[in-house]
Amino acid sequence: LASLQLDSSEKIEELNKKRFEKQTAYDILVAEDRELSDRIIELSGASIKSKELVSKHTNLVGLQSKIKGNLQRAEKEKTFFANNDVCPTCSQSIDSHFKETRMGKLSIKCDTFNSGLDQMSSEIIKVLNSIEIAEEAVKKFNTAMNKQSIVRSSYKMIIAAMEAIDDEIE
Repeated sequence: LASLQLDSSEKIEELNKKRFEKQTAYDILVAEDRELSDRIIELSGASIKSKELVSKHTNLVGLQSKIKGNLQRAEKEKTFFANNDVCPTCSQSIDSHFKETRMGKLSIKCDTFNSGLDQMSSEIIKVLNSIEIAEEAVKKFNTAMNKQSIVRSSYKMIIAAMEAIDDEIE
């Protein structure tokens, strides 16, 4: 009888030790889950920001294309006045004062378009860099979500093991 009580006492002590180990592992996982939850909250806007930046990039590229088209038309018209003293369509002479005035205005337009293209290119580069950063944040968000899923699954298994130990102690 004393031997059975000793075996039972040792068994309970061993089970309590296992339960304590499981509880410690559980506590660690709960803390990790909290950290991951905080990280997920911190990164949750990354996907939305990434989509907004991609949309902004698309708009900027569209504007850049329009500016390039306007620049090409202005350069073509400027070249026309530089190369022609007579209209090739109607054979009428082009007044030199009108020609110089028009070419001056077109030069200013071309400079404005070129300046706009430079600014647009700089802005596009900034947006692309921001997209890269946002996409990295999205990857971190997804990684944190996956880790949290694993952590939660692990601590559910630990809870089940602790409940089994508790049942065995009783």
